This record gives sequence, structure tokens and C-alpha cells, in this order.
Amino acid sequence: MGAGRLRRETNAFRGPGTERVTALDPIFNTDGGRAILLLDELRRTCPGARLPLQCRFEMADDTFLDTAGRVYAVLEFGL
Repeated sequence: MGAGRLRRETNAFRGPGTERVTALDPIFNTDGGRAILLLDELRRTCPGARLPLQCRFEMADDTFLDTAGRVYAVLEFGL
């Protein structure tokens, strides 16, 4: 998914009524750059929304964790 499409899709969540946006695909953070872009876009479009994110533990590098720390992210890791 390109950056333009990602921005268009996250804009669908824009508004004060958005309380939660969940990433149900545990491989969304496989591409670190795309995951960072997604988190930045959700921070811009849904400030204050809770973001439960199913993630792959081995893909959670320092950059991803730092970015997730700037939003209300709840990281979920499966066993």
C-alpha cells in the first residue's frame, strides 16, 4: 500500500468520535517504514485515540517503539 492510499484510508478515521483504531494484522510492522508512516498518520488524524496493535515481536525495533510511544499504542504480541 502506498503512502497516498494510507493517508486516504486513515482520513476515514478522522474526527473527535474516534476512540480506538486496531491493527489486526500482526505483520503490519514487517515494513518498519510503513509502520512508522501508519503510526504518524494515525497520530495526525486520530489524536488521543487508543491504538491496540498486534505486532511481531522481532519486528519491534527501537524506531518503531519510539514512534509507538508518541501515540496511545497498546502493543499486543502473540506467543
